[in-house]
Amino acid sequence: MKQIGVLIKTVILLIILLVLQILLTLAFHFLYPESNLQIHVQIAIDISILFVFIMGFFSFYKDKIEINKKSLKPNLIIFFLCLIIIWVYVSPIFKYPFLSYSLNLDKLNICIDKIIVPNRNGILELYPFARLILITPILEELLFRKIILVQLRSKYGIYLSVIFTSILFSISHLDLYNFLIFFIGSVILCIIFLKSNNIKYSIVYHILMNLITILLC
Repeated sequence: MKQIGVLIKTVILLIILLVLQILLTLAFHFLYPESNLQIHVQIAIDISILFVFIMGFFSFYKDKIEINKKSLKPNLIIFFLCLIIIWVYVSPIFKYPFLSYSLNLDKLNICIDKIIVPNRNGILELYPFARLILITPILEELLFRKIILVQLRSKYGIYLSVIFTSILFSISHLDLYNFLIFFIGSVILCIIFLKSNNIKYSIVYHILMNLITILLC
């Protein structure tokens, strides 16, 4: 029953995350109808992830699991870096419909076109870039790897916890066409976290994954 309870809690967190994103987006758009809707969505997503992370932290704190952090060996650091670079390059072929994209650098802008908002002035112009290479990687890793993956692993073991976490991670992006891309990317980040038991590594590699995607676009 405890196993089911943990899974239900993580699913509830995901539902709250999605509902909160929608409500905040509508609220921002109602309060600031002249502003760019895309910016509203991005801010709503980030606030929602932060809120749900805090909820998850206090929801699971009674079952806090002590994890021995360790440093990745240099060969693993290089391996994961190469793996991420290769993944960013080949990931377009996993976009639905599958195999409809050739391995072209101009096809690598999987999600960037949804994130970059051109011709904006002030801080809002920088926000999409800041969230892509800093805010989103940190928030998503804290929620999905630090909270959800750790709790699921304690009840379901490594393999199922990675699968469940990656499914929830993919669903949270509300993007069916890129579902498999998010799923595989999440699996890689889960493995990195599990190898080190240190959230800093998965955050750094998540940032690198996004940054490399931008540089190759």
